[in-house]
Amino acid sequence: MQWSLEKIYKEQVKGNIPPRKHLKVLNQDLIDEQQKELFKTLKGGPRKGEMVPMPEKEKDLEKHEVTDSKKLKISNEDIQLFDVLDYADQIKVKKYIETKALKGIIQDTFKGKEADVKDALRLLMSGDLSSDQITNVVQLVNQDKAINVEGLKAPGNKPWNKIFLHEDVWEAYKDLIGVGVGKEQKGPGEVALTFLSPRVNLSTKGDIDIDGELYELKLNGGRISDQAAPSQKEIQPILDKYIGDYGRPAQGNKTMSLVELVDRINQHKKNEGKDSNYYASLAKELFSKMFDEKHAAPFAQLFAKDVISPDEALDLYKKQSFDWYKESKKGTNGEWDKLIGINYKKSSKGAVSTIVTGDQFAKSPMVRPQIRILRSSSGTREGYPDYYPTV
Repeated sequence: MQWSLEKIYKEQVKGNIPPRKHLKVLNQDLIDEQQKELFKTLKGGPRKGEMVPMPEKEKDLEKHEVTDSKKLKISNEDIQLFDVLDYADQIKVKKYIETKALKGIIQDTFKGKEADVKDALRLLMSGDLSSDQITNVVQLVNQDKAINVEGLKAPGNKPWNKIFLHEDVWEAYKDLIGVGVGKEQKGPGEVALTFLSPRVNLSTKGDIDIDGELYELKLNGGRISDQAAPSQKEIQPILDKYIGDYGRPAQGNKTMSLVELVDRINQHKKNEGKDSNYYASLAKELFSKMFDEKHAAPFAQLFAKDVISPDEALDLYKKQSFDWYKESKKGTNGEWDKLIGINYKKSSKGAVSTIVTGDQFAKSPMVRPQIRILRSSSGTREGYPDYYPTV
C-alpha cells in the first residue's frame, strides 16, 4: 500500500488543509524512507500488507532520528499545516522534532540506571508536558531548585507546591512515578524522586536516602505495612469466641471495618454485660494478631471502657500501626527513619507529609483510613491504614 505525506495529512489533520503543491517537487523515495521509521507493515490478519502507524510501545526513539545524509525541508505550507493542529498535537510534533536534544539533556541530568533514564525519557515524551516544560524541569534540577529538600525532611503536612517548587516539576513527577517499579523491590515514585534532586538517592535500606537519613515512601494510599494482614480464618475465631454473632459481617458483606467492629462491641457491652477484663482480653488477643503483644497492650485499656469511642480507636490504631511497622524494620534491609506520604488522587489537589512517630501519624491530616479487621481475600493489606495525606 502506497502512502504519501498528503494522504497522512488528510487522515490525521482536521479542518481545511492548504494545497500540497510542494509535494510534487519532493523526492517520493525520500518520503518513503522516512515513512519506514514511522509506520509498519501488518504481517497477518485481514489487513495483511497494509502500512499503519507504529504503536507508541514499539517506538524506539533512537530509531526515529533522521540521519545526516537525508533531510526534509520544512516549507511555509508545512508550517500552515502545523497551525491547523490543535495545541496538544502541536506539543507532540514539537517534542518529536526536539527528541534528540531532549534525550541529551535528560541523560546528562537524571542520575540512575540507563534503563530507568531511558524509561523516563519515554514517559516524558509521551506525556502532556511540552518540550519547553521538560527543558524547564531539567534546568531546575541542575540548579537544585526543583525540590525543597529541607521542607521535605521537616515533619508535618504541606501543600505540594511547598515541596515541588514549580508546577512543571510536580507534573513531571506524576509522569515518572512508574519508573523502576518492581525492580529490586522499588515502589511507585521512588526512582522519580531521585531524578529531581541530587540530594535524594535510592538506598539499599528503606526506599530512599536524603542527606544520609532513610525514608519510607507511601504514594496515593500506600498501606502502613509491607506484609499481609491476618486472614479471616485467623481473626474470625477470636471474634466468635468473645462476641459471637456480633463479630460477624453484616448480611451481604464479607468484610468488617475497625469502626464497625467497635460499634458491634459496644452493642455487646450493652446487651450482654460482660466485665471490663473480658473486653480487655478480647483486645489483647485480637490486636496481638494484627501487630504484636507490645502494640496490642494499649487496646486493652481502651476496650475496657464502658463505651469505646470509634475515633479514639481509629487514632490509636493509626499510632500503633505506624510504630509497629517502623520498629519491625529496625536492623533489616527495610529499615527507615522517617515516612513520606504523597497524595494527588483523593480529596486533595496535592499534599506531601513527613512523619517520624506514631503520635505524629495519628494526628496527621489525612483521608479517613479504610481499615478492615476482617479483610477480603484479595486485599491482603486492608488490615492496615491506607495513607492519603491532606492539608
